[in-house]
Amino acid sequence: LEFKNNQLRYELTTAPSRTDIDEFLTQDVAKQILKRYLSGTNIDKLRKCGTMDKLVILIKEVFKIYYDKYDIQAVKKLDRIAINCKVASRSGKNIASRLML
Repeated sequence: LEFKNNQLRYELTTAPSRTDIDEFLTQDVAKQILKRYLSGTNIDKLRKCGTMDKLVILIKEVFKIYYDKYDIQAVKKLDRIAINCKVASRSGKNIASRLML
């Protein structure tokens, strides 16, 4: 919403460019977005194994999809980004990552 308001303030009606999105959605913004979900995880391990980078990419892609309209098929295609992410828990037991679904 903040991004869209900035676009409207400057009378920009086109979809944001990749550069605009990259500048707006930093890793810190991604952490804020995912704060509730990442509270039980070890953020340092997420960074070391590359999962945090994948989550940032995922958020950017979702942002692009939702900016103009909701497209459930496009969202489902994003599974490829997060499918093999390993999420290390603070406890070290990593129960969720070991689940076989």
